[in-house]
Amino acid sequence: MAGRQLLAYTYLVPAAAMVYAATQLHPFEVARLRDWERPLYVRSRALGAAAAGLGALVVVFVWINLAIADWYSSSDVLHLAITRTPAENLTTSIAWALYAIGILALGVRLASGGLRWASLVLLMVTIVKIFLYDLGELRDLYRVGALLGLAISLIVVSLVYQRFVFRGPTEEAG
Repeated sequence: MAGRQLLAYTYLVPAAAMVYAATQLHPFEVARLRDWERPLYVRSRALGAAAAGLGALVVVFVWINLAIADWYSSSDVLHLAITRTPAENLTTSIAWALYAIGILALGVRLASGGLRWASLVLLMVTIVKIFLYDLGELRDLYRVGALLGLAISLIVVSLVYQRFVFRGPTEEAG
């Protein structure tokens, strides 16, 4: 159990530091640019804050995958095996989908286009992984259950995108 806590500490503390750095950099980064730095910034966007935020997303994603590998590992030491069980693959896919939905919820709450795009990319990668890899190893009712879960999650995500992301102009009744 100490190994899992150490793994979480090793990855989640730097991720939290990157999120903190992104929130601290964002309001001041563009205003404090030097003259020679201005051509590097496209449309005056805070690139350092965006890089720190993206780094935090990647570090948490790596932690999720390592935590799953550690959970299914039979030894006390983290061992990354090339061959994985269908249960581990399905757990990874579910974790990726939940992480993408969590990023989407955060992106909607913070009105962040970058977070919404990151969630969309991760969700598309998850869907491709499920269709091309995971479903090939599942049989019978497990395959039906996986497809049903995928369908329900896609419907929920599409409703969230339609409701909060792709809102059109509201029409007033006359």
